[in-house]
Amino acid sequence: MKVVLDTNVIISGLLWKSKTKALFDLADQKRITICLTAKIIAEVAKVLEYPKIKKKLNTVNSTTDEILNYLLQISQFYTGVSLKIKLTDSSDKIFLEATYDSGAKYLITGDKHLLILKKFRSIKILKPEEFLNEINQG
Repeated sequence: MKVVLDTNVIISGLLWKSKTKALFDLADQKRITICLTAKIIAEVAKVLEYPKIKKKLNTVNSTTDEILNYLLQISQFYTGVSLKIKLTDSSDKIFLEATYDSGAKYLITGDKHLLILKKFRSIKILKPEEFLNEINQG
């Protein structure tokens, strides 16, 4: 099952012991496939350079390169189509484009601007906990 994770879900799941770590466990077990684009990777790389995040990287004995390499190893890469859509936060568009281009069924996010949509075409937009509940029931 293909999914797209937003940047905060990726960072949280990889660097903090949170519920979102379970998403990466599912990817490692090949139960889900994380779909990425160059724009998502670029945003993740940018966020990994924030001082607070750099500090956390040091705490977990990891580097930006290690995180990005791991992401690329467990994910499928897509070009990301350009969609003509208007959003409250235009920076969220990259996640809808990746979801649409990859054919993913889910966009997993904590972003209120995306969550308010609930659905985009046939794509479900869920919080990590909601997705985990749904996949564990199915």
